[in-house]
Amino acid sequence: FMQVLKFGGSSLANASAINQVMEIIHTASARDKTIVVASALSGVTDTLIQTGIMAGNKDAGYRTLIDDLEARHLDVVNELHPPKTGAGAGGVLSLLFEKLRDICRGVFMIGEISPATCDLIAGFGELFSTRILEAICTSRGLSCCWADAREIIRTNSSSSQPVVNIAVTQRNVHELLHNNLSKIIIVPGFIASDDQGRTTTLGRGGSDYTASLLAVAAKARMLWIWTDVNGMM
Repeated sequence: FMQVLKFGGSSLANASAINQVMEIIHTASARDKTIVVASALSGVTDTLIQTGIMAGNKDAGYRTLIDDLEARHLDVVNELHPPKTGAGAGGVLSLLFEKLRDICRGVFMIGEISPATCDLIAGFGELFSTRILEAICTSRGLSCCWADAREIIRTNSSSSQPVVNIAVTQRNVHELLHNNLSKIIIVPGFIASDDQGRTTTLGRGGSDYTASLLAVAAKARMLWIWTDVNGMM
């Protein structure tokens, strides 16, 4: 049996919230093979979009936003991980932040930001959050791996609003599951890639869409959309 669990940004707001998420994942994965889809930490996507806009406007203040984001994520890692594991997770995050800085530096120098580059920058939040979850799972001895949504969910590049290529996406999901023996597969929400390999995003609320696509393709027993907000709309 297969199940998909999706966690939104408010469920990943800080170390305490992420600990609760880990308890849910631990309990669920003891029952079924589990795909975990996660959003960026609360507020991170908005900050990333603002970072790109500032860089495109040649506002050097974008650097401070990136520094603050990195400090926030490293604080979460240090609070959650034993020192040895935390160092590994911190190293992965540092490499991702280095890439983010490189991209924003290019945007700053050119003085403009394209929609494709905006997508690229906005998608870093899910890479940060899921790499943290992967490190926690590993440190707690759980059978887990990280899978890149950009290699799974394919969109068509012909439209200003990306449209998911369902057939290719389903084939990629089948291949992922066939080749993967881990009990927990952690996948970034929100991001995908087009047929030229460029990062695309699935729009606001896109992590729910990511989880739904994976659940259908995997023929999951159920899809859980977890949130810390009471009630539903």
